[in-house]
Amino acid sequence: ESYTWTAGTGLTYTQSGTYIHHYNNAEGCPSADTLHLTIHNGTHNVATVTECESYIWTAGTGLTYTQSGTYIHHYNNGDGCPSADTLHLTINNGTHNVTTVTECESYTWTAGTGLTYTESGTYIHNYNNGDGCPSADTLHLTITTVGINEYNSLSGLHIIVYPNPAHDVVNIKVDDEFTHLTNADIYDATGRRVKTLRWAEANSTQQINMEDLTPGLYFIRLFNDKQDLGIRKIIKQQ
Repeated sequence: ESYTWTAGTGLTYTQSGTYIHHYNNAEGCPSADTLHLTIHNGTHNVATVTECESYIWTAGTGLTYTQSGTYIHHYNNGDGCPSADTLHLTINNGTHNVTTVTECESYTWTAGTGLTYTESGTYIHNYNNGDGCPSADTLHLTITTVGINEYNSLSGLHIIVYPNPAHDVVNIKVDDEFTHLTNADIYDATGRRVKTLRWAEANSTQQINMEDLTPGLYFIRLFNDKQDLGIRKIIKQQ
């Protein structure tokens, strides 16, 4: 970094070069001392890094860091000069949410996969969070059954419900051309009636708009103008 020429000018130099000190020696004769000076400098590298979970500073200390902060590596460089490298480190962490839910018949995991589940189990949603870090949310789900079951009131009657699961619209079809659908009641997973429909024209194929219903499990009880035809289960997706 610097050199003080105590045997010459007495000055401190910070640049390489050739310096001359003119003076009269002890015998009074003009004299000159010459200094050929090479100045080496220390190394000062600065790195700014953002990583997920941990970072190994291979160009510095060689250590693994799991916390954000400023870290300094002191050493002598190839010229033997004191040096210091600085690391400005930001550590971001993944997100790991755990949810435990008990629901009747079905559950739509809106905060996770967005899917509707009808069986108990552990479900995992893998994704990158807002910091770009690998994350995983876990759902521990228990599904209980309510006292509503699917059935047909007429032997051999085939009732088709499609699509199932559905987003907006459900189609109901009876494979008996002499059996026409006239009205329906819709129940949620708790058995509460949430919607009653009566179609303007009786037909063996009808359509139900599900847009106004929240995601989840529903039971559709179908009627013709004479009797109850049966119950079908349907899942409303987002």
